[in-house]
Order: sequence, then C-alpha cells, then structure tokens
Amino acid sequence: MKNTGCIKPDVEYVIESANALSSAIECIALGSVLEGEKYDYFYDYGLSLYTVYEINGDEKILLESISSYHRALSYISFENSPYEYANTQYCLGNALYYQGQSTNDIDVYNHALKAFEETTRSYPDMNDRVFLRRCMLR
Repeated sequence: MKNTGCIKPDVEYVIESANALSSAIECIALGSVLEGEKYDYFYDYGLSLYTVYEINGDEKILLESISSYHRALSYISFENSPYEYANTQYCLGNALYYQGQSTNDIDVYNHALKAFEETTRSYPDMNDRVFLRRCMLR
C-alpha cells in the first residue's frame, strides 16, 4: 500500500461514495446529466478512487482515478475555470507520481511534472509544493 500520509477515512464510506459516483458516470453516458455538471462528477470520482487507492494500494484503481481526472479536464480549461483546472492538475500529478513509483516509467514521471507545472500556471503560490514534488521526481 502506498499511503500518502493523509488520514485514512472510513473505508466503507469511501467505497460507497466511489460506487455512487460510478453510477453518476453511467448517467453521463446515458446523457441524463447536464453538461456543466460533468466536470464535477469526473473530478469527484477521480478523487474518491484515489482515496480508495491510498487505502488499498490497488494499481487498477489508481489507473481509473487518473483516467477520471483526464476526463474531468476535458470539460474545463485554464481560461474558464482556473481554480478547478489547477486543483485537478495537482491531483492528477499526485496520482501520476504514484503510478510512476510503481512502474518506474520515466514517461509517467514526465507527465506528472507537466501536471504540476500546469498547477503553478494558475496558482504561482503553489510553487513551493510543486517544487517539492519535482525534487521527488528527480
């Protein structure tokens, strides 16, 4: 298990939340969710999956989380939602960092670095946190 140091939440609650969000994602596929809400569903699903990964270390869950963050980013841009964009890029960078640790794949680490750099594009005050992550990637 690759715990990131966060306090472990109630496992059953997190899994229940991830399952509920998964159902919401199915509603998106069926076209029954408003366009403006899609980002929220994919971001929240990615975050829930990442939390489950922190608890059980299942790489498949981590990959699904990464995919969900990418899908969330497809519904927003830096220009129209700078905070959400930066936050999602930061979460994506964290998830990619852990994928890079498990695969030792330099391309994954480079993708993580790009995500962290996108975070600082929106919020330069994030530079200290991002700098620390960059050091970990080298």
